[in-house]
Amino acid sequence: MSLVVISVRHRFVRVGKFAYINPNRRDAYKTGLFAIGIGGEDGGTVVALGDFMARVATMRPSTGVIQMSQLSKDDRISLLHSARTFRFASSVVALGALMLGSACAPDDSDDSDDSVGEDEDNLTATGSFQNGVSPSASYAGTTDTILDQSNPNTNFGSGASLRIDGDEPAGTRRNLLSLLRFELSSIPTGSTVSAASIELNLSNASSTGVYYVYALKRAFSESQATWNQAASGQAWQSPGARGANDRSSTSLGTITTSATGKYTLALNADGVAQVKAWIANPATNFGVALDNAANWDGLEFASSEATTAASRVKLNVTYTTPTAPPPPPPPASNYGAGSAAVGSACANTAHTVTPSMTSSAVQSVLNAAGNAAYICFAAGTYNITTALAPKQGQTLHGSAGTILKGSIVLSGFGASGSNFVVSNVALPSSGSQASAERWCEDDVKHPCSYQEDVFLDGVPQTRVTSTGELGAGKFYIDYGSKSVWLGSNPSGKTVEMTKSDAAIRVTTNDVILEGLTVKHFSHAMDRGAIEVTKQTNNVTVRNCESYNNHGAGLASWGSNFTMKYNRLHDNGQQGASIGQNTGALIDHNDINHNNIDGFWRIDGASGRIKLDLFKKATITWNKTNDNLNHGIWLDDNGNDAIIQNNDVENNFSSGILFEVSNGAKILDNLVIGNGLGDSTARGHVGCKSIGCSGGIMVNTSPNVEIARNTIRGNSNPIALLQTSRSPRTSEIIISNMANINVHDNIITAGAGVTGVKNQGPSGYDVYTKNIVFTANKYTLPSSGAASFYWQNAAKTAAQWKAFGLDTTGTFN
Repeated sequence: MSLVVISVRHRFVRVGKFAYINPNRRDAYKTGLFAIGIGGEDGGTVVALGDFMARVATMRPSTGVIQMSQLSKDDRISLLHSARTFRFASSVVALGALMLGSACAPDDSDDSDDSVGEDEDNLTATGSFQNGVSPSASYAGTTDTILDQSNPNTNFGSGASLRIDGDEPAGTRRNLLSLLRFELSSIPTGSTVSAASIELNLSNASSTGVYYVYALKRAFSESQATWNQAASGQAWQSPGARGANDRSSTSLGTITTSATGKYTLALNADGVAQVKAWIANPATNFGVALDNAANWDGLEFASSEATTAASRVKLNVTYTTPTAPPPPPPPASNYGAGSAAVGSACANTAHTVTPSMTSSAVQSVLNAAGNAAYICFAAGTYNITTALAPKQGQTLHGSAGTILKGSIVLSGFGASGSNFVVSNVALPSSGSQASAERWCEDDVKHPCSYQEDVFLDGVPQTRVTSTGELGAGKFYIDYGSKSVWLGSNPSGKTVEMTKSDAAIRVTTNDVILEGLTVKHFSHAMDRGAIEVTKQTNNVTVRNCESYNNHGAGLASWGSNFTMKYNRLHDNGQQGASIGQNTGALIDHNDINHNNIDGFWRIDGASGRIKLDLFKKATITWNKTNDNLNHGIWLDDNGNDAIIQNNDVENNFSSGILFEVSNGAKILDNLVIGNGLGDSTARGHVGCKSIGCSGGIMVNTSPNVEIARNTIRGNSNPIALLQTSRSPRTSEIIISNMANINVHDNIITAGAGVTGVKNQGPSGYDVYTKNIVFTANKYTLPSSGAASFYWQNAAKTAAQWKAFGLDTTGTFN
């Protein structure tokens, strides 16, 4: 266990830093995983939480001796998250507003009931917000005031109490209500809120009815708000903050009590959701109104200005926050067709196309509309026989349910033994594409090299290369007789075969494609159903969905290409292919389950996002999972990439691969379960080794920073491979590996290793080329595990550190 010792000289000290310890261990981080310093005149004390135990280390400066002691599970350690001042007393550490005192988890060391749904990367805590008390004595984030109908222009923001009444003065039926707001910035953005409550100290209770809590929709000034105005010169929509633009009509909780003293107002589900929204977006936190005009018996409670600090109004929030890295990308519902930015009405209907139009008729509308026109695609399915070619600056906008489809319907099947066949089909190709054969997983029969795909009621069928291999869910095409064979009975079902090669082919600048669903196109390997050709600039593809196409869902070779909020999934070869591009932005895309047509799973261009021959690429906030190849792959003399905040999970080969390129920052990614392959894959032997795959892998590339990633369950956590390479084309320049900085990653090691392997060229000693590992946090399968690799041999943690690697790291 690693302890962070803060050197101190006084009883009260400032927190310089507190550190997570071992956050990937199920049996450690539920108790907090902080190491914090406590000061005394004669030395420093550190309290560290982990392994469901608390350990205390005290260092005497005069001797340099560190004395260890252990606290039992029954001791309660309270960590308060944001305060800057703390002290040690009775085994209690106070450090701001993150209470963990009673949240220490029970011993679960046998892990017998582990489940996928368990919240094993998060820290649950309760934060309290009360002026002058918590998160710290300096907290002054509570603002409150009264709105008084009887005194409509008077401000009560400095009062020591708050009041609510529907009849004040008695008999007038005039109203009093209170406004209340808590500043919550000490709770990390992205935290999940499970409970929230407001504590009131009542000096006068209501014997009848209830009072309600409503979220305010606009800001108020504590020192200026009155019945008539929210702030100076800013009138409420309706006096008393009762307009629809002043506050919500949904109750977040109720006050029902006839007793004075302490009262806890538990917020309901809507209230909890509202607090979570405030934390996620502090700009929306305008506070709440406590009100009920129909209750004529008022109540009164201490305000944030009350003389006795402990009696002041207080908010408690129980929340869970990820330890590291930053939150993964938004859920899939925020990507692609069907997300908020897709399916809206067309902004301009001057140029509208409809599903009844042929491809040539649609193209005629594009041509007639001219440059920079906005083309509205009405909802429905368009049968595309020839790829559409937008004019310069045009926007092609799809309405909800706009589908561009490249398949034809096959009918007239007859039985042939246990199979079914239709002949004289207008096939789009004449058989295997020789250029693709070497890239098939089956490198004998090459099924991936045939471009046509077949779907039965929308379900892709698996291609075989002879009638003898047919069975349920499989199809065969005889190119000599132009016959399509099925192993499943098509009776009563729709059979479709891909025919057209692309939905849209962009050959001009400044084009925007948005809100389009594209499927069933029969293009060759490395081509795209949506395709942006060379010599184009500033093309954007956003909020589109592309799936069940033979090659790539999307391909681009243009510069300053932007790809945002798309869903690229279940394509025959790969999700996205981006080549020879300067300034590409790949952001918030969902790329999953690609390579369904049997392309090579270990090498070759299949599966995921791939960029090659790139310059200045930015790949952020994408989710790429369950692709039969790498998750994110940059290759072939690329320069200058940022790969950050991506969620990369369960891809067949490496999660993130940076190969034969120069200059990358691989930061803050979540990398889980990649590179595990299977025993049937072509080239499988050795492909779980450090020389073949990893969660994050750098292959023969210099100037790379790998930092703050969370990495677990991969074949090898971080694999750095130096190989002897020769360029395949004159465009590719080989740069050997050097200047690699690996730091502050959170790594859970399995059977694989983290480190560097040298496979040439002869005479190149990669171990002398400034490859640095610092401050990484490792969870190892055992204390003596050989979980590292250096000088072409596996090493233990002690041996790893002996080479000067991760001397500031932690090993658990």
